[in-house]
Amino acid sequence: MNENRADGAAKVALGQFESAVGEALGDSRIQAKGAAHQVGGHVQEAAGLAQETIAQVAGRARKAASTFGEAYGRASEIAGKVDPFVQEKPYAALGLALAAGLLLGLLIAGGQPKIVYIKQKT
Repeated sequence: MNENRADGAAKVALGQFESAVGEALGDSRIQAKGAAHQVGGHVQEAAGLAQETIAQVAGRARKAASTFGEAYGRASEIAGKVDPFVQEKPYAALGLALAAGLLLGLLIAGGQPKIVYIKQKT
C-alpha cells in the first residue's frame, strides 16, 4: 500500500466520522463536509492503486525487454556460428533444415494418422 492509498483511507475514515457527527448534531454542513472528505479519500485511494498498477506494469515491461534482449543476443550468437556452415555447405544445411522441419511436423501432429470422414450427399 503506497502513501496515496493510506492517506485516502484516512480521509474516508475522517469523512465517515464527520458525516456521523453531522447526522448526530443535525448539521447538514458537517455532513456535506464529511461526504466530500469521503469522496476525496476514495479518489486518492484509486490514484494510489493506479500508481501501484503502473509500477507493476513498468516492472514487467522492463523484465520483458531484458528477456527479449537476451534472446536476441543468443539468436545472433547462434546465427554467427551457423552462417559459415551454410556458406560452406549449403546443400547439407538445406537437408538438415528439411529434416528438422519434418521432425517438428511429426512431433506437432502427434505421429498419429489423421482420419477425415467425407459424408456423401444423398
